[in-house]
Amino acid sequence: MKSRRLIGCIAAVLFAAPIGAVSAGAVFAAVRVDGDEVIFSLRAPEAKEVYLVGDFNQWNPTVEPMNLADDHFEVGLFLVAGEYRYQFIVDGQAINDPDNPPRGKPLAGIHGGSPLVLVERGEGLMLSTEASSKTATATHATPGLRYIGAMRTRDNTDVSQRVDLTVKGKFDAVAARASVATDDTSWAWNSGPSIDVWFDRARVDVRVGQLFARGFENDTTWTSSDPATLVGNAGVYHYDAGFKRHGVAATLSNAHAALRALYAGGTTRTPANTAPLVAANSDSTYATHYSFEGSDAFAAEADLDFGNAGAGFVYRRETGFNPGVATIEHPGPLDDVVATRENRSVSDVWVRHDRVAGLGIEAAYGWGTTLVDSISDGHEVTPALPLNEHERTLPVMDTKRLLAEVGAGSPKGLHGSARWDFTRFDFDGLRGQSRADVHRVSVAAADSLGGWMLDARVRYTHADYGDTPDALAIDWPELNPWLSIWDDYDEAAIVGLVFDRYDVATLRVSHRWQRILADADLTAGMRGVAEELVHASVRAHADADVRGPWHAGAYLRTAWYDAGEWTSGGFLWSGYLEGSYRRGPFELSAGYGFDPLVFNPVTAEYNDIGYTEFLRGALAGGVARSRADDIVRALIEQERLLEDASVFKIELVVDLR
Repeated sequence: MKSRRLIGCIAAVLFAAPIGAVSAGAVFAAVRVDGDEVIFSLRAPEAKEVYLVGDFNQWNPTVEPMNLADDHFEVGLFLVAGEYRYQFIVDGQAINDPDNPPRGKPLAGIHGGSPLVLVERGEGLMLSTEASSKTATATHATPGLRYIGAMRTRDNTDVSQRVDLTVKGKFDAVAARASVATDDTSWAWNSGPSIDVWFDRARVDVRVGQLFARGFENDTTWTSSDPATLVGNAGVYHYDAGFKRHGVAATLSNAHAALRALYAGGTTRTPANTAPLVAANSDSTYATHYSFEGSDAFAAEADLDFGNAGAGFVYRRETGFNPGVATIEHPGPLDDVVATRENRSVSDVWVRHDRVAGLGIEAAYGWGTTLVDSISDGHEVTPALPLNEHERTLPVMDTKRLLAEVGAGSPKGLHGSARWDFTRFDFDGLRGQSRADVHRVSVAAADSLGGWMLDARVRYTHADYGDTPDALAIDWPELNPWLSIWDDYDEAAIVGLVFDRYDVATLRVSHRWQRILADADLTAGMRGVAEELVHASVRAHADADVRGPWHAGAYLRTAWYDAGEWTSGGFLWSGYLEGSYRRGPFELSAGYGFDPLVFNPVTAEYNDIGYTEFLRGALAGGVARSRADDIVRALIEQERLLEDASVFKIELVVDLR
């Protein structure tokens, strides 16, 4: 199985103290950079298990175990230039790097940690403390290539190939990277290849003093420190806001303040939305498609950070999505039928303090609005309605949001938090007059017990949608302006569409033995406050270093649904087995079952996101609360298709980057 390493990206680069100096004591740590890989090491003679946590893995103590190498523990991560905080979890106790104590600004919330700043120099990354002595003075370019070929056999045999060509360039304060991808998905044994070539990803970074600017195409930008996450996590599966976007971003920062701005437009490689127009109200005066294609986004953020306390303001505006038509009534005999596009903006102010009676506290208040621009033959027109006539817009909705979170952590590694999130939607315009109130409470805890890492979460949602439009759902962005592109709409959220009150409980357990890393995820969905179990799934995964370059991996998943009108009729099973041989830049693997690995163009790596992507096929007709039961039935059918998917795959990867 491919390594599942999280790639983080924070655009503002500040200054940190030297890292990696070895102390005279029995415990020491070091950080070094090898190309694009950052190697963390810790010498702790009495330790049995050590994990690395930081803002690159959301401080999850179950993600990055450190391997014992000779007399020290070590792990390598592929990170990009930016500022990070990290700690070591030594036999369940969290410690900072003893040779790089915390200083400057800590991460928002309850985490401090040792600082790490990476900058791009020469042919790769280096620590910021090394940059002054290794400044690049000459321009150069570094090419790279990755080939991925796969053969899959089920009812018939198909062959797919992908080639990624990457070029990196560097000159003084300017860095650039561009990737061209080719994808051949129609090459069969009885016909020739049909190759699709496109400009895949690119970015240009410029750094002048405390100003950092980036132009990007389908690449990462920056993630906000705002607890409401208005910017960032707006792509696919928690990656930064640049995914499926091209534009520019800039950051101006110092030790205590940062200003950020982003402008991005949608990429055009994805197919156009062909969903039918959906009436927004009973008299059919307004109807829309659901689509973010062709939309533009602008975001800005200002934040202050004074160590244990911080505050900020965030603004995001999206224009030109949900295309539709509206009937504009006139006093005369004929009404105007005009094309429309929706625009919406949201803002919030937030504060945090990490030391209030031993607790970390965050709170935010937000507000927003959704409007419709009327367009005729490509030009805006003034509607003959007394509604914002001077602005050439028609109102749709106003919204408010409140959230508060309290967190605490113990020296032994136990971390916990509780969060309340309230959102109000006030419709007064083209989509009718109605109101919805949604309360969401989340409780989370993580700990390590005897080498086992545990992460438990419970989320309770109470939604009073009233007579609001059918497509409004708290986890679906069509009418919810607090969301951008749907990251978290998994099978639990699909089932939750049926209920006004719904709980989702998740538990993740992981353990590393000498050659095996195993983890399991349990999800349970309940009606009301644990009133009735209506959905459950378990996913288990294990990776093993068999011997030398030989590796093996296995996935197993089972799911169950039962709530009145729909039922799965028992447990539904699916799984996958794979073995691989890795030597240098080559990896040859063979697998059988449902292949859960999907190539992610943001990270240019394979990620275990295939199950969720497959099950989202239940939403092919869009989200509507009135069709919730039918959508869950479609989800169960997707589960049955998953159970029947028995694919044999052979894959070759050659990575010369």
